[in-house]
Amino acid sequence: SDRFASKDILFTSSAIQLLSMGKVVVCDRLHAAILSYLSGIPFVYLEQRTGKITKTLQVAFELNETCLDGSKAMWSQAYNL
Repeated sequence: SDRFASKDILFTSSAIQLLSMGKVVVCDRLHAAILSYLSGIPFVYLEQRTGKITKTLQVAFELNETCLDGSKAMWSQAYNL
């Protein structure tokens, strides 16, 4: 079985607790970016070839100009390491 396919609320709680141990999350996965944002944890993302994170942020925040401004909404895109 897939250990990451859990619907257990404790799994999400543990993930948030783990992410909260740092000052900022650096990720290349959409769900890590979403969880960081919803938890109020600043994040920097490295985009994948699909552009999934950027596209999702644009769709999710298209009605809220403040959220599209990463400096105000605590997110940023990294273009290289």
